[in-house]
Amino acid sequence: MGLVALGGLVESRVASAQVIQLEAGADTYVGGLATVARFWGPSYDGWIGVGEQNGMRLGGFARVKIGRDTLRIGNDFLSLDYPTDVFNLGHAILLQGATWQVVRSGTRTSFFAGTNATGTGTPLFAAQRAGQALAGVTVSDSISARFRLHGRLLLTTRQSMSSGVEWSAAPRSTAAATFGLGANRPFAAASYSRIRAHYEVKTSAIAMNRGYRRAYLDEPPRSRLDGPAFELRLHPSPSLSLSVTRQTFVRDSALATRSSRATGTSFVVATSSGATHATLAVSMAETPARTDHSGYAAVGRGLGSRVTVDLYLLAVSPQDRPLVVTPIVSAREQIASSLRIEQVLTVGGDHQTLSLGGNWMGALTDLSLGYQIVHAPLLLETPFLRTLYVALRFNVGEYAAHVTTTVLPTGETRYSASISTYLYPGGGDAGQPALVTPGLPPYLVQGIVTDESGAPVRGAALAIGTVPLFSDRTGRFFLRVRSRRPLPFTVVLNEFTVAGQFALVSAPALVTPATDATAAVVGVVVRRLP
Repeated sequence: MGLVALGGLVESRVASAQVIQLEAGADTYVGGLATVARFWGPSYDGWIGVGEQNGMRLGGFARVKIGRDTLRIGNDFLSLDYPTDVFNLGHAILLQGATWQVVRSGTRTSFFAGTNATGTGTPLFAAQRAGQALAGVTVSDSISARFRLHGRLLLTTRQSMSSGVEWSAAPRSTAAATFGLGANRPFAAASYSRIRAHYEVKTSAIAMNRGYRRAYLDEPPRSRLDGPAFELRLHPSPSLSLSVTRQTFVRDSALATRSSRATGTSFVVATSSGATHATLAVSMAETPARTDHSGYAAVGRGLGSRVTVDLYLLAVSPQDRPLVVTPIVSAREQIASSLRIEQVLTVGGDHQTLSLGGNWMGALTDLSLGYQIVHAPLLLETPFLRTLYVALRFNVGEYAAHVTTTVLPTGETRYSASISTYLYPGGGDAGQPALVTPGLPPYLVQGIVTDESGAPVRGAALAIGTVPLFSDRTGRFFLRVRSRRPLPFTVVLNEFTVAGQFALVSAPALVTPATDATAAVVGVVVRRLP
């Protein structure tokens, strides 16, 4: 979608925005640099970006409430999820175009038109390159408290349409079915999930013709489930959990001449007792050509209030090759409230590697250096990935800068850096980053952040439920929600957008939304540390 229409839409709204964030940065992951402006208001949000990555890149997105409806325009995405997707693989495509979202009673309808898109990897914002034309409609209708119907029609060179139903048999128990055409190929799926205090079970079964895809578009290969899949988690006690999972994945696309198939089976046991915790995991990866095994054992213990030690044994047993076991010892020590150090000793064959890291938090600067180990059993040759990251954040006046570097398992190093600031052109009105949803939510949480002298604190980082937000230049904040249900309230002290460190003096643990006329002002008091 061209930026001209987006710019005209945004221009009339941005002047009254409560919060605008300006950010510029560069990184060597994609070899580019960019600047982006993000804006938020009571009934709209969005961003506009410009960058360079093998050529000039432009992008933008805006979401605006118009009456009871919502217009989305620009660089967006389109969810292709089915109600039978209990394993949450995140089926979505990039969309460049316009979407009109309508909510009437229990029915939600979205009309969209434009093209699919390919992400170009520009730093800081989602630059896209337009692809094939597409259009369609999605519908979700609540027939009753227990039944919901779903439907989607996607028009491309090969059509895709689906119908689905969800049935909530009991609280936290759901059965679902989906059937239709994907890229002109028939498919059907069924699922069941049940969550109880001491166990969770998920299962699904998918049947489809060869060549089936949720959308027939020229995209890179992606993984999708095929055939039966299940996951069982047991929680016999608060200190013990067990899980078993088995899933089959197919990886293909409209661009691929052949597909690949792999089945993963894993068993995990985790337990804890006081300051000691332990985990044992075993996985098997099967492809038509080979079967490999991998797993790990981890034991950790806190030694007093300042020291934690973890021992890892990483085991890899490829087909027709000897077992390889790699021990890793990690020790973390809290030297002071602002300083933590970490040491990682790796023993491999006839050599040892000692790595040092830690985290330091100062009044103007935070510095972190650490390590992460990821177990990916379906990566047959290298199921354990280890990365090194270095992150630096510092505040200068109203500006915050971030610098990160990561050493990949291949030994390559990548860098990224950015600097940002917040503007408050809306004056004294409260504002913060907040998602715009179809239909203006009827209930309100509002408040003010001050220091001990009563002076307002701008840029205070807060979280209401799972939604992050910031106080404005007068210290005020607000959030609209759809329910009166009490929500957890958190002050995120290390994410303030102003310079310095803060300590919490007082704040509620829960906040209760109310109507505009009855909503109380939530008081938060913080202390600036010397």
